[in-house]
Amino acid sequence: MAEAKIQILIPTCNSVNDLDITVESIQEQNYDPENIYITIVDFGSNDGTYEKALGYNGKHLGIYSRPFQKNWRQRLTDAARIIEFTRPGGMYCLSAVMYPGDIMYSDCLQTISDKYIESFQLHPSMVVCESDIFLDNGEIEKQGSLFAEDCVIDGSREINKYVERGYRHQIFQMTPEFARGRRKENYEMNEGRSWNKLFWRNEERMTLYIQKPLVCTRRMIYEDELQEILYRWDAHIHIVRWYTNKYGQVFDNRFLDVANANLAEYALWRSFSLHQKKAQWKEIEDCFLISEVISSTIKEKEIYSKMQKLILEKDLAEKSSIKQYFSKQY
Repeated sequence: MAEAKIQILIPTCNSVNDLDITVESIQEQNYDPENIYITIVDFGSNDGTYEKALGYNGKHLGIYSRPFQKNWRQRLTDAARIIEFTRPGGMYCLSAVMYPGDIMYSDCLQTISDKYIESFQLHPSMVVCESDIFLDNGEIEKQGSLFAEDCVIDGSREINKYVERGYRHQIFQMTPEFARGRRKENYEMNEGRSWNKLFWRNEERMTLYIQKPLVCTRRMIYEDELQEILYRWDAHIHIVRWYTNKYGQVFDNRFLDVANANLAEYALWRSFSLHQKKAQWKEIEDCFLISEVISSTIKEKEIYSKMQKLILEKDLAEKSSIKQYFSKQY
């Protein structure tokens, strides 16, 4: 059976201790190395990351150096411009982002390639698979799957499937090409880490979902959690306006309501996570308070009342039940 050409982008910045495991997991795939293309783009590392990358061997291996860029979303955008000129081409071609420390299981590329080619007549615009999660203590968390079995989602007909599962589920995504430009939708698309981040791709036609975890990735942690929440909320608003302007019709408000409700619950989850980590109290409180601004319906949920007691009244009685709620699987 034919194999897809796979292009893996690895953006780095002071990642010298995490890069080896990622590159090795790609190069040790049960997959023809002729069809694997690795591009490492370093953004001003001063710990030897770039020098380490130069020491790797590989036929289709590109190493690039860019000026320091603090904003990691902008790193992806800048790196996508490089990828544009290094695409392997061919009928079957897929691209993905991996961060230093992520690993691919040995059957990852073969499984994704087979599924993609089998469904190629549907013109799939992405392949999504489950991901195990590296925890800070070194343990691996097994997520519950989003769906009971492998499936194909028609983005033009089953749009709510992109939002009904919420933001808290981490996934791994491959697409035929990277999104380019400075629109926020492109940043969301290239990151490809949280399920709900795909919601705006309602015109994408087909998404292939693979239930089996094929990678193990680190939990996404953001330097400014409130800023991240606001960023996503702004993206919701922007996408609806973009859709209206492009197609001349009003966007489905039910869809936006579900998206915002899930984002509001995500804000509660991040507030609780910060509370668990004993972060600064203002950051914890801000993430909680923004939830009801994003969606007033969040106040109708029992989890909101419990979080209100924990955050505003500093009552620890519900802490264990809150933890249990946010630990539940889909």
